[in-house]
Amino acid sequence: MDRSPPASRHRALIRLALHALGLVAICVAVMALVGQDPTRALTALEPLLLTALVVAFAMLTLLAAIGWRWCLAATSGASPGLGLALVNVSYMLVAKYLPGKVWGVLARVALAPSAGVTATAVVRASVAEQMLTIWAGMVVGGSALALPWLSPLAIVACALLALALTPLAVSTALSMLGVLVRLVPALRRRVDPTHLGLRLAATQALRVVMPYLVSWVIIVGCVALLTHAIASTPAREAIAVGGAYAVGTLAGFVVLLAPGGIGVRESAFVLLSLPFIEARDAIAVAAALRIWTTAGDVAAGLLGQVLAARLVDQTGGTPA
Repeated sequence: MDRSPPASRHRALIRLALHALGLVAICVAVMALVGQDPTRALTALEPLLLTALVVAFAMLTLLAAIGWRWCLAATSGASPGLGLALVNVSYMLVAKYLPGKVWGVLARVALAPSAGVTATAVVRASVAEQMLTIWAGMVVGGSALALPWLSPLAIVACALLALALTPLAVSTALSMLGVLVRLVPALRRRVDPTHLGLRLAATQALRVVMPYLVSWVIIVGCVALLTHAIASTPAREAIAVGGAYAVGTLAGFVVLLAPGGIGVRESAFVLLSLPFIEARDAIAVAAALRIWTTAGDVAAGLLGQVLAARLVDQTGGTPA
């Protein structure tokens, strides 16, 4: 459970929200410096498209909570309530704007007693979750990016082969947990490294990866719609741009010192999008996506605080 006073948690959330919005300001400033009009990213957001983006982010947050519950159940047998899962997800979404990529996991460790699980189980499930997110992003993003060049049959065959390797990928990531724990002192004090090892059964891994596959399909679809609105790109190329965004997001994810993947995500996305759209359009799409995701992350963080407060009130001091 997070034992810090509510006022301290609120101040920390406000600081993170301001930090995230500062990253958006940097993104807009960079657009201005390279001679692009920052307002292009906003003028393309017609009411129907804006509504679709809001609904999509809500669906992504819900899918992330479902995925977290399934990861925890598969790795420890625990099954927290959906409300607590949403709190956990909101912490991860906001904490990623701090360099290091571990602060969300540390927040989850603090909440571990609330879910009735050990810190070790939370770290194990978090690593499985991140590996599944990356793997699903590679499958969906790579498939979308290859669409203009490969036949649909070849893409499906490659995607199915990658999915068949999902259990191996997750098990490999879980086998490296000891290294993570040794590198992060705050985890080393709370986690028992002798109980980190775990292998997921093939059926478990394939079931748990499903929410993440659906999430990446939604993300690629949203990027395709936004690309079409900004650059009038044909459907096939717009979907490929969505794949470029998925791959760029993964690049930002693995660079530990880039808060929220800022700069890395946009650079990789623009570079991979150039075969399909002009550079000025790619930059406008990147800016619109940064605004969309950051606003959604901040909103999810606020929702998490509201849910955490409600859960504390309902349980007399312990979210459950």
